[in-house]
Amino acid sequence: MKTTKWINASKELPPEGRYVLVHHTRGTWIYPEDQLGVEMQVARLVRGISIKEREQMKAGTLPDPEDYFLEYNGEGRMWEHKSCKRSRMFHSEDEYSNNKLPYIWQTFGNTLYGQEIDYWMPIDRYFE
Repeated sequence: MKTTKWINASKELPPEGRYVLVHHTRGTWIYPEDQLGVEMQVARLVRGISIKEREQMKAGTLPDPEDYFLEYNGEGRMWEHKSCKRSRMFHSEDEYSNNKLPYIWQTFGNTLYGQEIDYWMPIDRYFE
């Protein structure tokens, strides 16, 4: 079996969309007596935009493309497609509010803030 080492997430990130094994810093959910180091999940990185990038978009030094969303119009129970500049839209993967980094980690059924992952390990080579 090929051996792979843990990679410090503050120094290097995996390619966006690639599932990796991650170690999170939130602790376990059920048993407070669990041993240290068992806080692992499979997740993938989803990039957003940073506060600095958002300001650069607003200032015109970075492209600020149109972003689309659905809005309920309240009349006839219809949803309408709306758009606005990306700098005005906030996504869960963006750096804002409780997410202190411009990305999140998506697991199967859950989302972790960027700062909640301290180490990750590639898993795609184990099954070749």
